[in-house]
Amino acid sequence: MRQLIYFMTFLLYSTLLSCTVLKNNQNNQLIFELETTSCYGTCPVYKLHIYSDGFVKLEGKEHLDKIGIFKSSLSSEQLNTLQELFEKASFFDLKNSYTSSFTDLPTKYITYHKGDITKQIMAYDNIPKSLQSVIKKMEELIEELEWEKVK
Repeated sequence: MRQLIYFMTFLLYSTLLSCTVLKNNQNNQLIFELETTSCYGTCPVYKLHIYSDGFVKLEGKEHLDKIGIFKSSLSSEQLNTLQELFEKASFFDLKNSYTSSFTDLPTKYITYHKGDITKQIMAYDNIPKSLQSVIKKMEELIEELEWEKVK
């Protein structure tokens, strides 16, 4: 009987904690996203989400030293720098996709949410330097940030 009570208490606590974490994240606006797909080799496959309060979520899927779901945070300075890069690249004026005839490159989907406007760019090859800078900065965050495993 005592074990059942402990188990039920643990289950209730876990559920409430999970709801609190999700609720806190729902109050923030998603601003930036980067998703990479696989290639024929060992290209990292992941999704990176960055929110308005600096909360960062990484979902590592393959060929990355962080497999699973991780969280971290950006300082307001890091967040501003990233936003400036997107603006400097004139993200909303760029084409929606950059392709080529090659077949062994990973595809990168970069999304920017600014107010009521959202744009996603599919970047495969022939990517303008300004967009390459945005991608590079987002990829560097994966190495620079201190990550806490969530799941």
